[in-house]
Amino acid sequence: MDQCINDVVNTVYAESRGAGEQGMKAVVHVIMNRSKEQGVRPCIIVKQPRQFARGTSRPKDPVWQMAKRLVLEPGKDITKGATYFHNLTVRPSWSYRFRVTMKLGNHIFYRK
Repeated sequence: MDQCINDVVNTVYAESRGAGEQGMKAVVHVIMNRSKEQGVRPCIIVKQPRQFARGTSRPKDPVWQMAKRLVLEPGKDITKGATYFHNLTVRPSWSYRFRVTMKLGNHIFYRK
C-alpha cells in the first residue's frame, strides 16, 4: 500500500476507531476537505504538527481494515465540508471561530 494512504489510514484509526463507521467516515472527510482546501496530499495534512493523533498500522484489525476502505472509498461527505473536529470532552479556543456542521457521537465537526 502507498505510504501516504497508510499514514492517513493510521490517523483515521487512531482518531476514531471507537466511533463506528460513520464516525470514521467523518474523520476521513475532515482530512480530505483540508487536503482539498490547502492543495496538498492528505498525508501532508495528517503530519501537520498538533493536528491529528498518529496511529500505527494494524492490518489484522478489522477496524483498521474499515478505516482503509473508507480512506480508499470515502463516498459522499457527511460532514458538510468540515475541516476541523474535536471530542466533546474538550472545548478548544479555535472552536468559537468556526461554524458547527454536525455532531456525531462524541465529536463536533466545524468549518470556517
